[in-house]
Amino acid sequence: MIKGYSLTKNAGMLKVSLPITFNWWHSVLGGLRNLEDDRLSGIVEALDTFFLHSQKRNRNIGRHPRKR
Repeated sequence: MIKGYSLTKNAGMLKVSLPITFNWWHSVLGGLRNLEDDRLSGIVEALDTFFLHSQKRNRNIGRHPRKR
């Protein structure tokens, strides 16, 4: 963000999807908006949350069926 890269370039460099980059971008901007002091210091932490993507009713999922 500091270097002015686009969301697409940031997503490629971080190897995450564009919607995740978009959400992180707005989370950071929302947090910065609430700061009273303009100076940043200390440690910044970000947590990852993974959600399974359902592909029910999709005939072209690109893999073989799971063995049950």
